[in-house]
Amino acid sequence: MKTILLFTAFLLITTGCFAKTITGKVTGPDSDEVIGVTITIKGSSVFTSTNFDGDYSIEAAPEDILVFSYTGYDSQEILVGNQMVINIQLTSSSLDAVIVTGYRNYNKQNSSKASSTNTTRPNTNAIQRLSGQTAGIRIQNVNGQPGTNSTIQIRGAASINSRKKPLVVINGKTMTEKELKNLNPSDISGITVLKDASATAIYGNRGTNGVILIDTEKDIKLNEAEIVMHQIRDLFENESYKNIEENEFEQVGTSPLSTFSIDVDKASYSNVRRMINNGQTVAPDAVKVEEMINYFNYDYDQPTGDHPFAVHTAVSKTPWNKETQLVKIGLQGKDINKDDLPASHLTFLIDVSGSMSNQNKLPLLKSAFKILVEQLREQDKVSIVVYAGAAGIVLEPTSGA
Repeated sequence: MKTILLFTAFLLITTGCFAKTITGKVTGPDSDEVIGVTITIKGSSVFTSTNFDGDYSIEAAPEDILVFSYTGYDSQEILVGNQMVINIQLTSSSLDAVIVTGYRNYNKQNSSKASSTNTTRPNTNAIQRLSGQTAGIRIQNVNGQPGTNSTIQIRGAASINSRKKPLVVINGKTMTEKELKNLNPSDISGITVLKDASATAIYGNRGTNGVILIDTEKDIKLNEAEIVMHQIRDLFENESYKNIEENEFEQVGTSPLSTFSIDVDKASYSNVRRMINNGQTVAPDAVKVEEMINYFNYDYDQPTGDHPFAVHTAVSKTPWNKETQLVKIGLQGKDINKDDLPASHLTFLIDVSGSMSNQNKLPLLKSAFKILVEQLREQDKVSIVVYAGAAGIVLEPTSGA
């Protein structure tokens, strides 16, 4: 009888400790899903994070406390109890020291520490308004003559030695230096200068040469053509390409062997085509000859027998040097029925920092993923891990179905 009572007591004590699966969704103040929110069981190392839809799942016991935390928002603690679904709406952080000017509206009264100016001194144009009145900005006139075209530089560790112009943002919209010059100085209500880490933390690579934030009393109206041009410039004006270093000439007599990669890169053709269609000057180092050749499909014969590749070569005289010849080597891999391929498990590590918000970054990646999904089979799996703006697993191994 004692044994039965002890077993019953043990069962009653341990039943309350069993973990269960808690699910839910985390949204922001505007009811939008928030990706990468960390959900931790208080006092333990067990944690998870929300996926792209703001959903999460975690094993927790009724007595556990879930801690929801995300940069820029107040942390929340929730006792699990008998709940199976716990949805959370985050509220913006109440810390006065956090001023994020690149992503959302901010209170100008709280940003007094920034190097800004708000003066009524008369000026002929907005650039002159900056000169000598705003800390951290250096204005240089061409040939030192007043009234000529001016160049603007931000006095920061990274930007002062750069020949590129700073990013100009007026009422949250990026503008050109010409548009800044045409701005009525009397409409300017405030100017803020960001440089070095404070600029790149908010605007990413676009802020490398410093950022000039300008507030005006009235909003600047843009027509549709101007809006489109701003979007194009916003995406592409800060492109940079690593200098292409050509391999030195090798004598066949002393170096008879050559190696090359058989992976197919072909982005250069699309990139150069995009520049031409946008009326941009094509950056020389953006032109990668091998990628432009690889862009096209070639009707090479399939390999025969047990060989996985077929090699096709062609030799011709070099148009610019009659003493040499050009060799083109084409590889044709064996076409394999996808149904015969073993299962794939693809894991993607994705940067989700603020600098990735441009249309040609994360949004472009999402579009590419839609194409990937069409190629997946039920036995294939995809996992997604994020870093920078958030950290952790946002998609557990998921079937291609």
